[in-house]
Amino acid sequence: MSIYRVETDFIGDKQISDDVYYRINAIRGFENFHISSDKTDATLIKTIAWTKKACAMANLDCASINEKIANSIIKACDKITDGNYDDQFIVNPIQGGGGTSFNMTVNEVVAHYIGKTRL
Repeated sequence: MSIYRVETDFIGDKQISDDVYYRINAIRGFENFHISSDKTDATLIKTIAWTKKACAMANLDCASINEKIANSIIKACDKITDGNYDDQFIVNPIQGGGGTSFNMTVNEVVAHYIGKTRL
């Protein structure tokens, strides 16, 4: 028996399996840009996670975010670059949104990881 959570955006509600880390934006991107059966390359996933990690480190260095938040983002990005969450990137890599859906999926996976682990 699957357990679902209900998420809401400006379009409406979606039931999402509770065992996934992506959220409603990834679902919308998957539905709207289901162009091929291609999967996002692991190198692209790692690269954007490294970029987000670097941004967290820079913002910590500039005192734009506190240490707990920065370290949480860094740890989540490390988990992503280790390949632990490649299956969470469901948006087609050929999607027409200029990368927005993919970028938001990374944000969703990072945020959900932080929320589930209560860092």
